[in-house]
Amino acid sequence: MKIVKYKTPVYRVHKKKNIWYNYNKQKVDKKYYALLESLREPKKLGNIRACSGIYGIFYKDKCLYVGQSFNVARRVSEHKNNYKKAKKHIKSVKRVRKLKVEYKYYELARAYNLSELRFKLIAVIKNADQIALTYAEQFFIDLYKPKFNHAMARPTFKVRRKSNDRRNLAK
Repeated sequence: MKIVKYKTPVYRVHKKKNIWYNYNKQKVDKKYYALLESLREPKKLGNIRACSGIYGIFYKDKCLYVGQSFNVARRVSEHKNNYKKAKKHIKSVKRVRKLKVEYKYYELARAYNLSELRFKLIAVIKNADQIALTYAEQFFIDLYKPKFNHAMARPTFKVRRKSNDRRNLAK
């Protein structure tokens, strides 16, 4: 299985003469134009609920992390559980050698208390597909510049299978 990775993220977009382009100079599908235009309007942050959309983890007024989910409430509870696992693991050992959760949770646990963090709904994306959510997430990552988003919003990978892969698996 060969994975081809794009050099620049396809979800980071800009507008030129009423046409949206990504940074690979490819035109964005027109069905996402309305979504991209609506993201540019100022939004009031909401409370977390079970819906598809973009959420953020905030400390005071500073955005620490931006994420996307088809069920924001479930994803936020996963973040809180992973934070608690990292905090417990840090307390039990002097030096963390083997990670039990992603590294960003250890960074969060070292720097902030869970009670200080605020989980806010940034945007609700109705009838969302994965691409629409990723465009919206990348827009808010560019807007807020969060500390713990170490990579761009889920870069796209193309997976190609070679015809002899199945034969190799059978051996």
